[in-house]
Amino acid sequence: MATTLGILPWAPGEAEAAAARCFRDWLAAREGGTAGAGDAAEKIAALEKVRHFLLKHGAARFVTLRDDELPDERPVANRAGWRKRIGRRGDGQGGNDWHYCIPPEVWSREVCAGLDPKAVAGALRDAGFLLPQGSGRLTRMERVGLGNPVRVYANNEAILAGNRSAEGPDNADEEETLPF
Repeated sequence: MATTLGILPWAPGEAEAAAARCFRDWLAAREGGTAGAGDAAEKIAALEKVRHFLLKHGAARFVTLRDDELPDERPVANRAGWRKRIGRRGDGQGGNDWHYCIPPEVWSREVCAGLDPKAVAGALRDAGFLLPQGSGRLTRMERVGLGNPVRVYANNEAILAGNRSAEGPDNADEEETLPF
């Protein structure tokens, strides 16, 4: 409009081309660059947000479940979820690692506050930190000492170190460090 009124000496389309160039330069400078189509930074931010929540609240807000799936005797105020072992090493179901089991309400309102909870879960699944019940799902049903199983987001504690979950006989002793 400013060009049409003669206020700016730009040729038609020059402002749009300049804005597009700025966007491309900004996208290329982001972590992940243009190859990730801009979502690499969002995935890293999602992983860091979940890691921060677990590091900040792990011992204080998660009930540790013993192998018999009963809670330890320590009372937990303002519970954010449960910490339990899922599966056995090499079974593809968690490898006997500790998992943080977080109910969907806490996941949405606290862990992923300000982000899309499903996108965060997808980023964790893609990075190997989320243990969904099956393909196409992001959650799983777990017994957490409440009688009936409850739906939770099961996060492998390997996220605390930034390493992918090492499951299965071929990579049971390997750890792959993520780029953050």
